[in-house]
Amino acid sequence: MYEVYIHFIDGASIRFRAREFNLNVGRQTIPGKPKRFSFKDANGHDTPIYLQLEQVAAIIVTPTEASA
Repeated sequence: MYEVYIHFIDGASIRFRAREFNLNVGRQTIPGKPKRFSFKDANGHDTPIYLQLEQVAAIIVTPTEASA
């Protein structure tokens, strides 16, 4: 299990748990248009997330205890 923290340049942030989290941020994006990614949430479901990568300051993925 992982704790995922996404911090945006405007100071906003989101935090969630995921079983798998591996975004291919090397894919080309169109500025101003959100890009769809997916990850496995804490329940094992594929879950979409939409990000404008030029607005993301940091993505921090930390391993955590599955039962926590």
